[in-house]
Amino acid sequence: MGSIVVCGGSVIGLSVAMMLAADGHQVTVLEANPQGVPADSLAAWDSWERKGVAQFHQPHTLFARFRQILDEELPGMVEKLVAAGGEWMDPLDPLPRMIGDPTSWPDDERFRSVTGRRPMPGPGTN
Repeated sequence: MGSIVVCGGSVIGLSVAMMLAADGHQVTVLEANPQGVPADSLAAWDSWERKGVAQFHQPHTLFARFRQILDEELPGMVEKLVAAGGEWMDPLDPLPRMIGDPTSWPDDERFRSVTGRRPMPGPGTN
């Protein structure tokens, strides 16, 4: 197997690194931020300056297809994101009023995803 460098420790970068490592590759993740990671997510939210990461405090939503890939390739990862403060999001709940038949279809679950902010506070915090 090969040696691979992943540039960036985002959800995508770390997920790719974990999948490659599970396939037997030697993986190194490079992160440009010279600061150490704060002790908890609330400290990250309040005081961690991420120069060059303008979207740090903005909402981040995993696309439904990526959530499906995580479920297949890294079982339990989505549940860990929710436990860390992510929120389930379902674009079909509630359905727009212009849709006459609000009955769910058997495969509607595939559209559910998780949203949150990069420094997600844990459950029960703001």
